[in-house]
Parts: sequence; structure tokens; C-alpha cells
Amino acid sequence: MLEDIIRSAMDEGAAIENMGFEGEVLEGAELCRAEFSGVRFLRCRFEDCDLSEISLFACSFENCSFAGCRFYGAFLKKCRFTGCRGDGANFTGARLRDVQFMDCGLRYLNLSESSWEQGSLRACNLQEVYWSGAKIKKLDFTDCDLRHAEFFRTPLMGVDLSRCDIEGLRVSEGCAELRGLKISAGQAAVLAGPLGVELI
Repeated sequence: MLEDIIRSAMDEGAAIENMGFEGEVLEGAELCRAEFSGVRFLRCRFEDCDLSEISLFACSFENCSFAGCRFYGAFLKKCRFTGCRGDGANFTGARLRDVQFMDCGLRYLNLSESSWEQGSLRACNLQEVYWSGAKIKKLDFTDCDLRHAEFFRTPLMGVDLSRCDIEGLRVSEGCAELRGLKISAGQAAVLAGPLGVELI
């Protein structure tokens, strides 16, 4: 049902608004430039779908899966993701505004060249997330697993990671990305290696 509704709306150049979908499964669907507003997704599964340049406004995703899906150049605003799984999803060039993820599995997420303003990531698995050339502003990280995440050419000025696991955090050789990063005293030892600092 969901795919038929999306196709119909796209053919008409219309947005899908104020609807709810539960238990839907989409496999290999190409939904580029589809528009959603005020839509709720519950226990839906998107597998290997192309969601490039999709627009999501005030949408919620609960216990959904979008692992391996492509969100190239997508635009998300005021969206909420709770208990979702998106391992390996690709958000290259995506723009996120006031988007919240809570208790989500997002390992190997690709956020290269993306921009994320406001919003939050709480109790999320962000191991080995690739954040290269991205822009982060007023994004709240709380109780997240950022082990071996990469922030190459992504300034972390003003970002607070004091409540996250940052073991193995990767940045460029000069470590310029770490300037202005907020961490706890106990995390200093974790970053000592990349900074060339010897703690005694």
C-alpha cells in the first residue's frame, strides 16, 4: 500500500501528508524526491531503497529499519526516529534541521558533506560513523557510542561529547577538528594519543 501511495503522489507532484503506516515493507524501491509531511511510520522496513533528495517534514519513525538505504541530498526537518535501525545508510550531502534520534542503531552511517543543525542523538550506536567534511551546529550528543567514528574535516568546535564513548575517535593528522571540542577529564587520555600527548 505504501509504495502505491508514494507512486501516485509522485506522479501527481504532490506531497504525502498526515498519514500513518504500520508494518510496511519496501525493497529496492526508488523514491527519489518524494515528499512527506506529518507522516508516522511504525515498524516499517525499507531495504536497499533509494531515497535520494527525499523531503521529510515533521515525520516520526518508530521501530523502523532503513539499513543500507541511500538518502543522498535528502532534507529532514523536525523529524523523530525512535528505536530504529539504519546501519550503513548513506546520508551524503543530506541536510538535517531539528532532527532527533533516540535509542537507534546507526553503525557505519555515512554523513559525508552533510549539515546538521540543532537536534539530538541520544543513546545511539554510532560506531564507525563516517562524518567527513560535515557541518555540525547545536547538535546534542548524549550517551552515544562513538567508538572509531571518523570526523575528518568536520569541525567539532562547541560540540559536547563528554557523555559519549569516544574511544578510537578518528580525525585528520593535524587534529584541527578537535579544537573547541568539549570532553570530560576522564576522556582526555582517550584523545592523548591522536594529539601526541603523553600522560604520566
